[in-house]
Amino acid sequence: MYEASSGAKINRQKSEILPIGKGRITDIEKKNKYKFQVYENYILLLGVYVGKDKTVCDHLNWSGKVSRIKSLLNMWMQRQLPIQGRVNVISSLLMSRLWYSLFVTSMPDHVLRDIKTACVNFVRNNGAHLVKYNTIIDQKCNGGLQLPDIESKMYAFRLKFLTRFLDKNYKVLWKSTFKYFISKILNMNLSEEIFMSLPENLKCIPNVHKEIFKGFDLIRDDVEFYLSTENIYDQPLFCNLNVLFDGKTVIWYDFINAGIVQVKDICYEVIEGFLPEIAIVEIIQNVTNHCDINNIVKRYNILKVILPKEWTEIIHTNIHRRNVSRSININVIFKDKLSEFSMCSTKELYLLLTYKLCQHPICYKKWTEVFKIEENDLCKVWKNVNFYWKPSI
Repeated sequence: MYEASSGAKINRQKSEILPIGKGRITDIEKKNKYKFQVYENYILLLGVYVGKDKTVCDHLNWSGKVSRIKSLLNMWMQRQLPIQGRVNVISSLLMSRLWYSLFVTSMPDHVLRDIKTACVNFVRNNGAHLVKYNTIIDQKCNGGLQLPDIESKMYAFRLKFLTRFLDKNYKVLWKSTFKYFISKILNMNLSEEIFMSLPENLKCIPNVHKEIFKGFDLIRDDVEFYLSTENIYDQPLFCNLNVLFDGKTVIWYDFINAGIVQVKDICYEVIEGFLPEIAIVEIIQNVTNHCDINNIVKRYNILKVILPKEWTEIIHTNIHRRNVSRSININVIFKDKLSEFSMCSTKELYLLLTYKLCQHPICYKKWTEVFKIEENDLCKVWKNVNFYWKPSI
């Protein structure tokens, strides 16, 4: 098929096959039809091992990198470097070995701990850790050492993937795969709208996709959604931080099993307003043989009450238009500056993540009391200390 459609010929000596799912290739097919090298468990694809056994692939992807990083750190440990020089070694020589693999695959927790411990011990020259880790990863102007934080960088990569996923003009195959997995979350059959909620059960999706959700949760307090009428009708009813009952999100599986998962599912299609109680009862009875009608009516009325007032006003005044194209517009607030989420670079997302994580040195409190200055003025001192001086010729 490939040769017929493209006009090119497959290089059978260099091509490899990995059967996945329930598919199998017989010995006769290997010999007479495909004539490729067939692998049963894993295969090297664009520098990353992928296959059926996640544990084996994680070992192949990361064990060699961890060993090489530790060897390189031991070699540089023999040199008498200042603390900033050791940070530069990590930033320039070590992290570049991780970024590609970290961008396309998930890093196991034990690998993250090993690399993080090795880097911090190298910075401290195997001595006592006198300053908190959350301080040394901060920017130099804030009193930190600007040591790269691997976990924050990983979440920044995942958030960059999310910006592309939400971009309607960015058409790639992996978006369809991502949509398939997130549609399985709580069987709600949602797509991009699920990021307007906070789903609890993510066991049904791959680790890389879980990290996208975790990364977005880390910046959720700094995110603003611009909601159009269609966005409001598409809002999830369950696990939504805007729909709270007694201070908690709600999740009712009988509603979900009946297909009632979004605001539009409890509204009319051609006129404004909510569906009557009897309609909701009938929808649930179609999939559930034995149900408490009074309980369903009670919860439905609760649901209408706990919806935000702005949403209710839209529902009573505007019709849901299914054929209108819609997109999810997200703004990010960072240091009192409003930016479009889709326009954020990986570096900006990394700075946002570390900004929420970092802690100022404890000396800040002491020096602000001694010199009676504001914290912002104290930061200017750090800028002068770290200013690169270039001698004149």
